[in-house]
Amino acid sequence: MRCPSTAPLSLSQQPSYFYIEGSFFIDTRNNNNVTTNTSDASDLSEGIRKYLKHINVRAPPHPVPGPSARPLGPFTTDYSVASMQDRVFEDLWVRLGVGAAGLFCHQGGCEHLFVFVDVRTHDPAIDPPLIAQYPYKIADPGANLRRKRDCEACGLRFARKVTYDDKSAPHTPYFWCEECYAAMHYDDNGSALYTDFRVFPYEADYNPMILHEKSTAGGPAAAVLRKD
Repeated sequence: MRCPSTAPLSLSQQPSYFYIEGSFFIDTRNNNNVTTNTSDASDLSEGIRKYLKHINVRAPPHPVPGPSARPLGPFTTDYSVASMQDRVFEDLWVRLGVGAAGLFCHQGGCEHLFVFVDVRTHDPAIDPPLIAQYPYKIADPGANLRRKRDCEACGLRFARKVTYDDKSAPHTPYFWCEECYAAMHYDDNGSALYTDFRVFPYEADYNPMILHEKSTAGGPAAAVLRKD
């Protein structure tokens, strides 16, 4: 993986985890990922899960993480925890599309949002044949970054949030800078004026085409959607 704000990444850098569909997958290979203020020293998600429980936010229904060979289920709405290095892709419970965005967190707080846009079986006509060739990088999203959108409210700053079904916006989706978003959605005390809409962080648009070795098309989409 590559982070635009740091040097090329290793997933073992401190600390890191994936969040996918109600489950936290913690990287416990590096001792730097071990905390000393939790009951489970390798569980970096404990504080997050406690907070979510405190505000009564349940996880999306998902199977408890386990080997893919076992029968599907049981399902739970409690947030689950598993070791990252003990799972492979076929063990994951995923949904496709921007409504099911996941999160990769590394270096103690640098967050990367991601979404699964397609799942398919191996195609020998276009896919590398050897296991050693995976994970297989099909394109460089950074090389296909499009322009950043301007705030549609003021037109003076880059957009940092995108809203859907927002009654303050003339259309959906609508792109806001931080200042305009705050002015239209919070009162002087910092309380939300209403919450019956969806809002996600926004960075930039990406080329939606997926590149294979035999193609000359652009790179893959890189969705960055998460509820605020």
